[in-house]
Amino acid sequence: MIFRPSDEMSLRHLFSTSYAQEILRLSYVGPVLNPAGMIESSPDCIVLDRRKSPFRPLRCEFKFIPLGKEDFAHNGMFDIAIIWNLQKGQTKDQLLNDLLQQNALN
Repeated sequence: MIFRPSDEMSLRHLFSTSYAQEILRLSYVGPVLNPAGMIESSPDCIVLDRRKSPFRPLRCEFKFIPLGKEDFAHNGMFDIAIIWNLQKGQTKDQLLNDLLQQNALN
């Protein structure tokens, strides 16, 4: 069976399956809430990082195929991004460095 989401919303749905969560060892917790208890529009959610102990909650942003750091400019501060694929010629390390620089400036 081949899994391939068609857009960001499909990626979110794929991630929310128990199958994907067991492989990634990241579990959906819920939306990001502001101090008043209202749902924030960005980042997308809180996930529980179960990759090592102690488990920890992370602010998570989903992107299907980001063009670069600019696609994250309006997403606020987040700890982890779930990305399906990178643009041709882009590397994970390059995007990570770009995001770290972008968030350090904000």
